[in-house]
Amino acid sequence: MSVLSLGVAVVWVASLWPFLRACLSLKLLKWFPQTWLGLLVALGFLGLSAGWCVLHSPLGLCLLTLSLVVMRWGFEKRAHPSFGTVNGLPPGSLRPLELRQWSCPEFFAEQTRHHGPVFKVCSVFAPTVCVSDFVAGWDLLKRECLGSPPLRYDRLIPGGAMRYMNEESHRRYRGMLTSALSESTLGQCQPYFESAIERALDRLHRDPDQNPRQVMEELSTDALLGSMFGTSPGQSLHSELRALSAQVDLGALERELLPWRPGARRAKAVLKRMAEILQNQHSAPMPAAILKAHPGGLDDPVLAANLLLFVPTGGRDLVGLFTWVLKMIASHPQALEGALPRSIVEETLRLEQSEYLFRRATREFQWNGFRIPKGYLIRVCVHEAQWSCRMEEARVFRPTRDDGHGVKRSFGAYRHTCPGKRLTLNFASLFVKRLMETYRVREVGDGPREFDGWHWCPSSQFRVRLDPK
Repeated sequence: MSVLSLGVAVVWVASLWPFLRACLSLKLLKWFPQTWLGLLVALGFLGLSAGWCVLHSPLGLCLLTLSLVVMRWGFEKRAHPSFGTVNGLPPGSLRPLELRQWSCPEFFAEQTRHHGPVFKVCSVFAPTVCVSDFVAGWDLLKRECLGSPPLRYDRLIPGGAMRYMNEESHRRYRGMLTSALSESTLGQCQPYFESAIERALDRLHRDPDQNPRQVMEELSTDALLGSMFGTSPGQSLHSELRALSAQVDLGALERELLPWRPGARRAKAVLKRMAEILQNQHSAPMPAAILKAHPGGLDDPVLAANLLLFVPTGGRDLVGLFTWVLKMIASHPQALEGALPRSIVEETLRLEQSEYLFRRATREFQWNGFRIPKGYLIRVCVHEAQWSCRMEEARVFRPTRDDGHGVKRSFGAYRHTCPGKRLTLNFASLFVKRLMETYRVREVGDGPREFDGWHWCPSSQFRVRLDPK
């Protein structure tokens, strides 16, 4: 190989190294398979182009090499923390494919310490302005020029998922769904909650070697299906519904790699079948409440589909919350004295389950002396805002503390506040009450926390032993 050829090869590897390294990362393949595939295709195309140029056009190879050098220079320029600050952008690196965001729990806290409460990062390739201060973050969320960037599962829902609707549609369907989550409706749901909790705790008591998260998945699914369809384990309809709901994995849909998306089509058919079953369950607590407040409401496919979304979306969040509650109770027995069940739930949410809020700028605007370009993502770092607030020992689990600083903001902001807030607090408080009345909880296995594609969660090695009181 000539010296010139060796030099060109070195330039190519140096220019493409961040992308080559990303393609070799199993984390990128796991969390962002579409990005991984796109990079692989692009690198393959460049390799073929280089091979053709070597054989037929040395000048073309030189121009291609020069283009790669310019591209790498541009990326390195954007990666410098001062990039764009003279034009009003916040400080921080826009280095693409910074996978530490999903492998290091302290990543955004580190950025806050280095750059202050307003900084920028690159979410894969998307420029993102991050705010890790409650006052500033909630002020930013008031802006009318912010929208919620939809996830891929939004395409499965007739009319779209409620959280991504325009303001008029959001107001309409939020009001209709809220009737299914009223205090009186949740009172009718309580028997389903209690029986599901009893089965889950008994299962954990009998077999401490199993992963608590798997038990919590069954707990949340049984409780939500009972509330929505009026069924209980042992009934054939309940078994069918559980099998159907297991096929609606929103995380898998977000990461589906095949372009013809067989998983998405299957999930759409499943939701349609569940909507047909829902039409005949008028006596179940949630549909009965909707029909009482809005006669004929379940005939609206948009409303029915968004109600059914409570099972995969709400169920996923409940599983994470219940697993963290077990972890907190097992790890901090000394902090539980005098604590109410609801306080334990809220403190767990504050510390571990409420991580961020995402928006997208629909137009360029000025805010707090910074310029936010159109298309930039906005991430309010709820975790880091709680950790860096003036609350004494903000990162310590202390459920008896008073929320004098107003940092327990675990359910979103303004019109996008989670409609399932009441259900979550009631259900989780009932779980904590029953757990602490009946059992002593001991941690018998643990490991580093893990990222599940949505949130950080306890290690898959986490285990608990429930000893009857």
